[in-house]
Amino acid sequence: MTETTQTGAPQQECDLVMKGGITSGVVYPGAIRKIAGKYRLRNLGGASAGAIAAVAAAACEFRRNQGAENAYDVLREVSAEISQPGFVQGLFQPRPKARPAFDVALRLVTSSGSLNRRLLTALVSILGARGRFIFWAIVTVVLWAAVIAIGVWALAGGGLGTLEIVAVALLGLVALPIAFLLLAAIAAIALTTFVGELDRALKETWFGMCSGKTEDGYSQSGLTDWLHSTIQKCAGLTEDRPLTFRDLRGENPDDPDVNLQLITTDLSASRPATLPLPEWQQEEPAPYLFDPGEFARLFPQPIVDHMVEAARDGAREAPDGRTLYPLPGLDLPIVVAARLSLSFPILLATVPFWRADGLEGALVQHTMSDGGISSNFPIHYFDSLFPGRPTFGLDLQPWRVPTDDPVEMSNEPRNPGFSEVDNVGTFFTQILNAARNWRDNMQAELPGYRDRICQIRLSAAEGGLNLNMPAPIVTALLQRGDEAGETVAESGKFDWDRHRIIRFWTMMQLLQQGLGPLGFGRPGVYSGEHPGRTAFRTVVEQWRHSGEGPEPPTVDWWAKAIPASDKVFDLAADWADFAAEAPTPTPTLRIVPRA
Repeated sequence: MTETTQTGAPQQECDLVMKGGITSGVVYPGAIRKIAGKYRLRNLGGASAGAIAAVAAAACEFRRNQGAENAYDVLREVSAEISQPGFVQGLFQPRPKARPAFDVALRLVTSSGSLNRRLLTALVSILGARGRFIFWAIVTVVLWAAVIAIGVWALAGGGLGTLEIVAVALLGLVALPIAFLLLAAIAAIALTTFVGELDRALKETWFGMCSGKTEDGYSQSGLTDWLHSTIQKCAGLTEDRPLTFRDLRGENPDDPDVNLQLITTDLSASRPATLPLPEWQQEEPAPYLFDPGEFARLFPQPIVDHMVEAARDGAREAPDGRTLYPLPGLDLPIVVAARLSLSFPILLATVPFWRADGLEGALVQHTMSDGGISSNFPIHYFDSLFPGRPTFGLDLQPWRVPTDDPVEMSNEPRNPGFSEVDNVGTFFTQILNAARNWRDNMQAELPGYRDRICQIRLSAAEGGLNLNMPAPIVTALLQRGDEAGETVAESGKFDWDRHRIIRFWTMMQLLQQGLGPLGFGRPGVYSGEHPGRTAFRTVVEQWRHSGEGPEPPTVDWWAKAIPASDKVFDLAADWADFAAEAPTPTPTLRIVPRA
């Protein structure tokens, strides 16, 4: 591994990618501190809560690169802070109009019992919080009871004979379900009103109950304000001078001191986006734009001011008179990237961007949400065919089997995650999990990946959306994070030399399979030797004469490229069976878009 002579920095280097998981991220400070004790962190990545951990680690590494030997000690303070009772929940501060829905959602997520029981608890909470509906329910029941009482009195006025007793009994049988129907109707009205108010509240706050900023009436900072202060403290900077991606990279962009990559999801375009975004001046003909007024509702003012100043040359006036600015590339404060990646649907507000990709270049709003929607564990970050240092992953997993170790890192084949589909709720949950996580899950099982991924197992009461975890549970998670960091840093848990051999082995397997059986493809495509195929040379000449579309490579280029590709394929045809007895599961070589 590459050595460094920086003061206070270890000689060994590694990359680190962390999985998302909302409050599960409390395990990360201790793990990062332990890993940073052995390795200099060069590439850092993550999604959602993993993005928060990644920016904190990047800030500490930035400070260490400035010569601070104890740069990571500040993470001890972070651990002590988040272990305080109620601190984690206090970071999530709902907007006033969304507070009733937030309280209901919190009860729904944190209450015990079956899904039906929790839904009933949520319904009771909704009705209990709406005094006027409780009042009308009581009034309705009382009036209906009075009507029944009058009916019974009328029937019994001439004495209770057999006929009267039967009539009273029938009246009671009819009255009871009608009473339930009346109460159900009142409950339905209450629910409809609740949903309508929530819909209006979410639209006003970009589909999130919490903006991330500090709300009136709270004694502690909101998530984004706290994160900004924490990043600046980790970096050793004042809060009015935000840490940026450019700061992290240092003086040599070709060999950055710290390379940070985070993922967010553009819901409007149904695709992921990797942060930092390309430099708008050179690489983005239609860059993402931001409105300072909108951003001021989501970020501290020093952040907004810095972004405006960094992108002032690209300012653009919108048709409605607002001034919009392009996202400032490497000058983007890393707290903005972290907040973009951690925008858990409904809990935290999305971040609005604007872009000129509507009809005839019209500005349209793009809704940026949680990075975990696209890839909750981007372990593919920093991959290369010949890695120069290990890329470790911290993976948060459900603790399904009580006998499993709470922390595990091994080259043994991993069992796929399993959840029994035994009710409608689980059915739809697993559909979402499969659509969202299948690629990350399968990649984590591959040879060359599983040996460098540390699994941190969490029970149902730990992490996730459990915003009000008791202090003992938070403390246990912090200790588990320390154990995970020690496991990664422990020399006997990860064999770098064996890892490099496995990566080379699987690479040869991929190349042989990708360059393998070609059928009639090459001669048919190149020279038109098969029916329905036209030779490349003819197609290129026709294309150039048509003048349509992008200019194709010259005929001379094809004359050189085709023999060159032939040599590669012919070489692979003479290879031995490099895939024999290769580790399983078998990877595949694919062309995929770069996020």
